[in-house]
Amino acid sequence: MGIAACIWGIYAWQSAGPATTQEATDTSTAKPSEPSKPIPIDEAVGSDTPDTPPTTLPAITLDDAEPDDAVIDVDTTDPSVGGVRTTEPPSLVDEALDSTFGQIQPDQVEAAQTELKNGREALARGDFIAARTALSKSLDKGLSPADEQYARNELSRIADTTLFSRARLPNDPLVSQHKVVPGDNMAKIVAPFDISPELAARINQISNPQIVRLGATLKLIKGPFSAIIDKSDHRLDVYLGDIYVRSFNVGLGGGDGTPTGLWSVRNKLMNPEWIDPATGHRYLADAPDNPIGERWIGLVGLTGDAVGRSGFGIHGTIDAASIGRDQSMGCIRLVADDVAWVFDLLVDGKSRVAVRE
Repeated sequence: MGIAACIWGIYAWQSAGPATTQEATDTSTAKPSEPSKPIPIDEAVGSDTPDTPPTTLPAITLDDAEPDDAVIDVDTTDPSVGGVRTTEPPSLVDEALDSTFGQIQPDQVEAAQTELKNGREALARGDFIAARTALSKSLDKGLSPADEQYARNELSRIADTTLFSRARLPNDPLVSQHKVVPGDNMAKIVAPFDISPELAARINQISNPQIVRLGATLKLIKGPFSAIIDKSDHRLDVYLGDIYVRSFNVGLGGGDGTPTGLWSVRNKLMNPEWIDPATGHRYLADAPDNPIGERWIGLVGLTGDAVGRSGFGIHGTIDAASIGRDQSMGCIRLVADDVAWVFDLLVDGKSRVAVRE
């Protein structure tokens, strides 16, 4: 069975469930005739792994050191195989901080509707690459809330299907592969691609990112990822170049304490200790009462109100009720599962984060 058909099966399976308002009322999103049962990617490559794909990517278990026994077939005629991005991705984070943001013009609304229509049509014919490009262009350009939610939902499903699974579309410009050779380790393999070892392990279903099997073929994404945080919506959007990937709900600083502007990822820490600047109390790593949870993504300011500022970061929280509110000392909070994702997606020294009103 072809890889494209298999990928469509995964996408169709991820799309199953209650229809959104837009999906229920707009027949232009109808999909072509395909098998009603989704086709697991492992079945397409002859693996003996279970044939029910997970609804979300499995968490990385660092103490379960199993080799990756199955790899996905790839199109070896693709000229991008083994290649690395040679040009920087579009600086979408810079555009997000443009002073005209929020001042939507009529021609932008018309263009967004055109891109939304193009995206739906591309989905209907199973062209995921064209669909994600068009739908990403439609965002932040005056779509109705229902249309914008539709675009975000479909783009997240496309990302799960084409990026965050082991499946690989032929000629996908965002994806490459690497065959493990003697002397390789995950950090060395992913360095030219500007992604984290943990993300590569997620994608390739490797339990321990410090262990790679000689001769294995790994699927890799051409990073880096970036993030845009909308303070008014308490939402963090992740992009790969100019392609939207997914969103997370966040908590922000009280009293408008999260500075706007452009930030760079400075460092990433697992299970960090933390000293409360207000009380001086030290919280030890892995302490269940550590307010910043188990992951810290340190930021340093580059432009705007953020310029020259440090001590701010993206981190977890033990107070899930603070998500969607302004209660932190200025940092960006996420629940544990979400900050684990963002931690794996952003790369220190490479990823940038834009914070806008």
